[in-house]
Amino acid sequence: MNKAPHLPDSGTLPRWRQIIYIIAPFFLLLFGLIALNVLTYENEIVLVATAPTAVSQPTTTPTPFPTITPAPTASPPTAMPYSPPVYDAETAVILLGPPHDTHFRLQDSVVFYWDWPLPLTDDQQFTLYIQHDGQTIPIASLNEPNLGTTYRASLPLSDLLSETAVIQWQIRLESSFADTPLTTSAIRAITVLP
Repeated sequence: MNKAPHLPDSGTLPRWRQIIYIIAPFFLLLFGLIALNVLTYENEIVLVATAPTAVSQPTTTPTPFPTITPAPTASPPTAMPYSPPVYDAETAVILLGPPHDTHFRLQDSVVFYWDWPLPLTDDQQFTLYIQHDGQTIPIASLNEPNLGTTYRASLPLSDLLSETAVIQWQIRLESSFADTPLTTSAIRAITVLP
């Protein structure tokens, strides 16, 4: 009867042989990768060496000096004439408050508010003007609404006046491209008491 070959027990192998059995597959893999790289590298060298290369012959004709032409003079941009927008009768600055002929004390703050149905362009703004003692004075400017289509400017009267008076106020839609207002609101009056 044939007996199966007897494999040595791992406990009976010397320590150095155990290490060789563990490390040998790693070395075989490493040598295989190196051989693969060497073969592909040699193949690349052969392909590069056999590829035709174009060789240019140096020319001996001298290059002529370039002619210098003056740069064209740029004309300044021409200003396009500004054509202000035309608003129909239903598009108007609607004053909301304070009502006409309202009375305030000199130490009060007044909230001026109005409505405009259209969005403003980048060049447009609303300016609040007061008229007092024959002078028209710009007080505040807004270029975006406070809420929806409503604009509001709050000002203490003591910053505007030093005495009791009747003043008129008006809102003007202005453009940075125009010298005159695009449209104006009605004029209202308020009375300032001591």
